[in-house]
Amino acid sequence: MSSGIRKYVSRYVVPFYFGYENGEYESIRKHFVSNAIDNQALGLPKDGQWINAGFWENYKSDKGAQAEMDLYSYLPSIFLEETNKDEKDVSNLGVSFVYKTSGKLLELEYRCKEKSLAFDCRELGILLLRNGIGFIWYETQFKGEISIDEYVRFQHDFKELARTHGEKFVKKIGFDKEKKEGIYESFCLGEWLSMAIAADNLGIRFWAERETKRENGDKVRIPDKALLFQYLFIEQATDQERNDLVFRIANGYDEKYNAPEDMGESLYKPFGNTCFYISKAGMACVVKYAESNEPFFAGQFREKFVRDYFFIYMLLSYQSYSCAYYSRLLTKLPADERLFNKKPVYIDKLESLNGQINLFLVKSVFESVSNIHHQNGVYRYGKTSLCVEEDIQSLTVGLDALKDMEKEKRDRKVDFAVLMLSFLVFVSAWIDGLSLVDWIACMLKSDGIIGHMVELLVVGVIALSPAIYLLYTLFWSCKKK
Repeated sequence: MSSGIRKYVSRYVVPFYFGYENGEYESIRKHFVSNAIDNQALGLPKDGQWINAGFWENYKSDKGAQAEMDLYSYLPSIFLEETNKDEKDVSNLGVSFVYKTSGKLLELEYRCKEKSLAFDCRELGILLLRNGIGFIWYETQFKGEISIDEYVRFQHDFKELARTHGEKFVKKIGFDKEKKEGIYESFCLGEWLSMAIAADNLGIRFWAERETKRENGDKVRIPDKALLFQYLFIEQATDQERNDLVFRIANGYDEKYNAPEDMGESLYKPFGNTCFYISKAGMACVVKYAESNEPFFAGQFREKFVRDYFFIYMLLSYQSYSCAYYSRLLTKLPADERLFNKKPVYIDKLESLNGQINLFLVKSVFESVSNIHHQNGVYRYGKTSLCVEEDIQSLTVGLDALKDMEKEKRDRKVDFAVLMLSFLVFVSAWIDGLSLVDWIACMLKSDGIIGHMVELLVVGVIALSPAIYLLYTLFWSCKKK
């Protein structure tokens, strides 16, 4: 493809998870609220700091007003904490932090076969969710022009975060005045991201991760791959070229991979010149240039893409990875049903997981998200592409199974308690019956042993049948437990 790039958005997302039961969310939240970050060790600007702000807000300027969003006005509040209330707000699903600085975060270089491409990392943020998952996101910007072929190869390489060699990506650490060129060192983005969010210290785990060694010999877990969030406004191209391009930059594929023949059926095309593609690897939008549409797609739509559409993508990712998170928790339950009877703690875990999944389904699944038809179209298309509905259905089936198991355990406990109570009642009745025999004997002045035994036998026969039944039922109840 020979056409060039007029505008682009090159953003990335790394999903992670952490513990839920021991207040891990609050501990991690406080870490970022306290702005606990070593700028010098990470090679970040001295003025940089974590701030509690939405990734869709104009967080770079203290005076700038938030740009208008077409999403429903209540949606941003699900990722924000209310700070003007006397009581702590717990209705939000999570909290958003962004790294604010007046400059760029990192100066990097991509060394491909033909030439070196200098680029900056200019945005960095984290989305932390109460249910035990989260996302790091960051954005890059090239310092010069880049062709489509170079852009595709860059995405293919840059999504790989566990590269520990310096062959393709290096970081600028200084400037040689004599040679008039930058001084660079090898750079592993995955290790840097892990350090930036203090993953090891905070107990954060990545969904796709690898273990590597730092220079001091310490082992560290780092993310393996990033999800891609891409927008390209390109020169004229054929539909096949456009389909190949959106397929590659959403998945991080290079020229080795061509789009399937039925690719057109897998796209969401709200307009003739615009197409969206969403997969488990990322989301991309490609728009073909026309003289009449350049001001909009080079300016206003690009801004909406990093605000409205990124919000939609993060919401979809939250739903998708929450389902994966709960499925992971389900697999950690015992596979032997008998253990639930022996250890009540497992019943407590069942009830806790039941409540977590129910709360997620109530608060996190939306039918629509926007006042704009094609934004709702992207959201619904994304739910289909990411199989969110199928994942939720699987969770619901699991939830129903949990409810049935809990009910069975509770019913067994109740039945056992009723049997024990019935047995005590029987014993009490037996004693009362014997007292009754003595009373009748006294009333009839029957001092004979034979008469007394006859009366005792009558009472015994009356009580014996229910006694045998109770003992039999109690025996089988204990055997089931």
